[in-house]
Amino acid sequence: MAIYLNNCKKITGAIEDADYEPKDLKKLFVEYYTCLNDPPAFAKKKGKKEINFGVLAGMSITYADFYSNSLLYMDKPEFTSSTNFTGGISVDIIFPRNNKKWALRSELMYYSYMAKGEYKDNAYVTEAEVGSKEIDLTLLLRYRYHLKQSKIFANAGLMRGYSFDLTNYKRKESLVDGDVTTGKAIDEDQKYKRGLIAGMGYTYKSISIEARYMAALFDPFVKVGSSIKKYLFVVGYTF
Repeated sequence: MAIYLNNCKKITGAIEDADYEPKDLKKLFVEYYTCLNDPPAFAKKKGKKEINFGVLAGMSITYADFYSNSLLYMDKPEFTSSTNFTGGISVDIIFPRNNKKWALRSELMYYSYMAKGEYKDNAYVTEAEVGSKEIDLTLLLRYRYHLKQSKIFANAGLMRGYSFDLTNYKRKESLVDGDVTTGKAIDEDQKYKRGLIAGMGYTYKSISIEARYMAALFDPFVKVGSSIKKYLFVVGYTF
C-alpha cells in the first residue's frame, strides 16, 4: 500500500496506522486523492439541480387543412399558410447527473395564425377565414450534447393551449344575383387545444437558436376535422 501511494508523503503515517477495514481504506483513499487535489468519484458531493430562466422570440409558419363532408368550402380549398411572430418565457431544470446532459424545460408561449380559403361551385363563391391567438404551456424533455463552449440539443414533449380572439368568418356570394351573406365559417368552436412538439437547436453560451415542429391534436374548430401544423424558428436567451 505504501508503495502504491508513495507520491503523497503526508499520509505515510496514516498508511502505517490503517486497519484494512472498508471504512479505514475509504478514509485513506480520500486523504490520498485530496492530497493530489483530485477527490475520487465516490467522495464527490452530489450536485444540485440547476434552474435557469430565459426568453424566446421568433416566427411561426402555420399550415391548416380542414376536412368536412358537409362544409365543402372548408374541405375543398387549399388554405393559405400564415407567418406570424411568436415569443415567450422559459424555465429549465437541469439535472446534475450525466454531466448535465438532461433537462426538463417548461415554456409559456404566444402564437397566432390566420388561414384563408375560397371555394366556388355553380351557384356561389364562398370565402372562409379561420384563425386564433393562443397561449400555450409546453413541457419538454431536453438532451444536450456538450461541445467546448456550446451545446447541440434535441427536445420533445407535450403542449396544452388556450385559444382566444378566434377568427371564424364566412362570406358567401351568389353568382346569380350577387346577393352576399356572412356568418360563421364553422358553427361551433372551443377554447382549448393540445399537441405534440419536437425540435433541435444549438446553444452558444447564453444564446440559442432552434427549429421546431408542432402538430395540434385537438384544434378549437370542432365541427370539422383539422390538421394544424406549425414550423417554428426561435432565438432564446438564458439568464
